[in-house]
Amino acid sequence: MLSLTSYYLLELPCYLFQLFGDAAFAQTVLEKRGVDDVFAVVFAWGVGVMMGLATAMGVSGGHINPAVTVAFATLGKFPWKKVPVYLVAQHLGAFVASAIIYFNYIDALSWFDGGNRTVLGPTGTAFIWATYPKEYVSTANCFLDQVSV
Repeated sequence: MLSLTSYYLLELPCYLFQLFGDAAFAQTVLEKRGVDDVFAVVFAWGVGVMMGLATAMGVSGGHINPAVTVAFATLGKFPWKKVPVYLVAQHLGAFVASAIIYFNYIDALSWFDGGNRTVLGPTGTAFIWATYPKEYVSTANCFLDQVSV
């Protein structure tokens, strides 16, 4: 059984990369900078991934998201019995980071969307935390994208 410290160290890498990436994207969206400032967002995601990996390498061997954990287990490079604990820790880390970003930017979000939270549209802010397909992309194409990539 994992100690509380070990569990926290499993959660921390995913927390770090999610925190940096979401914060950069939230800042860009809420300041209405658009895609002109894409370098800052990509750079922040890169720093987050680098910090997550630096934190995770000694503990888990570089598991910073659930896809990596499942892929390692599928290839036989990680025991399946540890997968559920890792998945819970990674999801919890990402959720905590997202909650911190949300509450840190709550005033900016309210200013941006007038307090009316929407997913899409000119005042949509949900895409700070998730990706959504454009209206012209079919469900089949979205499914293929997620299965094949």
